Amino acid sequence: MAETRTFIDQLKNGQTVDQIFLVRDKDLRVARNGSKYITCTLCDKTGTLRGQMWQVPDSFYETIPVEGFLHVKGRAEDYKGMLQVIIDACRPAPAQAVRLDDFIAVAPRDVEAMWTDVLEILRKVKNKHLRLLIKKFLEDKDLVGAFKRAPAALAMHHAYVGGLLEHTLSLMNACVALLPLYPKLNADLVLTGAFLHDVGKSAELRIETAAQYTERGQLVGHITIASIWIAEKAARVAADGEEVPARLLDVLQHLVLSHHGQREFGSPVTPATPEAYFLHYLDNLDAKMFMTFRDIDADRDPNTPFTPYVRQLETSLYKWTNKVEFACAHPRASRIVDSPSPPTNTPRRRRGDSSPIPSPAEVDYFLGPSAAASSFCTASFTLRSRSMYSICAAVSVLNFSDAASFWFIASKACLSSGSMGLVSCSSLRILSACWR
Repeated sequence: MAETRTFIDQLKNGQTVDQIFLVRDKDLRVARNGSKYITCTLCDKTGTLRGQMWQVPDSFYETIPVEGFLHVKGRAEDYKGMLQVIIDACRPAPAQAVRLDDFIAVAPRDVEAMWTDVLEILRKVKNKHLRLLIKKFLEDKDLVGAFKRAPAALAMHHAYVGGLLEHTLSLMNACVALLPLYPKLNADLVLTGAFLHDVGKSAELRIETAAQYTERGQLVGHITIASIWIAEKAARVAADGEEVPARLLDVLQHLVLSHHGQREFGSPVTPATPEAYFLHYLDNLDAKMFMTFRDIDADRDPNTPFTPYVRQLETSLYKWTNKVEFACAHPRASRIVDSPSPPTNTPRRRRGDSSPIPSPAEVDYFLGPSAAASSFCTASFTLRSRSMYSICAAVSVLNFSDAASFWFIASKACLSSGSMGLVSCSSLRILSACWR
C-alpha cells in the first residue's frame, strides 16, 4: 500500500490506484457476453465512487467484505461524467491496517459548539410544559450522546458523525429566521418540534465504519421512535407532578409524525397544522440545500455547466449561479462569467455596444425549448399590426436582463393588446430589433 493515500475527492481520471477503501456495498452482475463482473461502492471520509472488476468467479465475490476494508489496485476512469475505479486486483484488509479517521466522515463544525447553539435556541421556548419536556430529553445522557454522534441519513444528506446534530441546528436556525414572518405560528411548538423531529435517528442509525441502520431502526423507524419517546418523557414529567396537556402532546407528536410530508415518504399522517407545514418544508429545504451544494462541490469537471444526473434530486444541477453578474456595464446585458455556454458569438445590438444579444439557442438554454417556443408563439398569435408600433416603442425603452425576460414581457404585452391575428416574420424581426 502507498505510504500516503489519495482521498477520493482528490483522485483524477487516469490515475493509478493502490490503496485501501471502505466497501459500502457490492453486487455480482452478468455482462452482455455472459461473463460476470463485480460492482461495489468504495468510500473514504471525503466521498464515494464506484468500483468495477470484470470477469470474476462467484467465489471471488464472497471474499469482498461489506462494511469492511479492501486493498484495491487499479486505475481511476471517467464514465459518463462520473469517476470510477477499474479494479485489476484486490484483497481484504484488516481494520488494524487502517486509520479509521481516514474513513469516518465528521461534521465540519465542532460537535460541542453546535450543541451549545442548540441549547441557546431552546432557551427561547417559553411554554412551561414544553420546557419540562425538553428538560427530560436533555437529562437523558445516553440519548444526548447518541444524538451528537448519529448521522442524519445513510447517504442522502448529512451522512456523517454529527450530521444529525448539524441538520437539527440548521433547521432550528431556519425556524428562528422565518418565524417573525409568520407571527400566527406557535413559535414554542415549532422550535420544540424542530429539536425533536429527527431525534429518533439517534436510535435508528449508527456509525462504526459507515452509517447503517440499527435493528430497532429497521423494525420501528425514527419517526415512530421519536413519537414513543415524547410520550415516555411526558409520562415522566407527569410523574414529577406537572402533567403535559393532552392536546399539546398531540400537536407536538403530530409535528414529528407528519414532517416527511407524505405517507409514501414515511409519515403516517400528513401535515394538518400550520406549524406542521412550516416544519415539513423547512426540513425538506435544509436537506435539499445540503444535497445541491454537496453534489456541485463534488463535481470534477469545471468546464461543464451541469453536474451529472443526480438520482435523488431527479435532475442535473446547474453549477454556475455564483458566476452570474447582475450588475453589468450595460443595463440590458446579463453575462455568464468564464462560461463557455450559452453561445456568445451572436450579432451585436447597436453600433458601439459590445454586449451580445441572445440567439435562439440562448433562449432555449435559459427557458427550455418548450417555454421558449411558447413565448415566441404567444407573441406571434396575439400581436396585431395596428398595435405593433406602440408595443415596439414600449419595449425599446425598457431594460431586460436577459432573453427570457424580454420575450416574457413582449408576449405579455402582446396578450394585453387583445389581438388574435397572426404576425408575419417581418413583424417578429421588427420586435426583435427593438430589443437590440
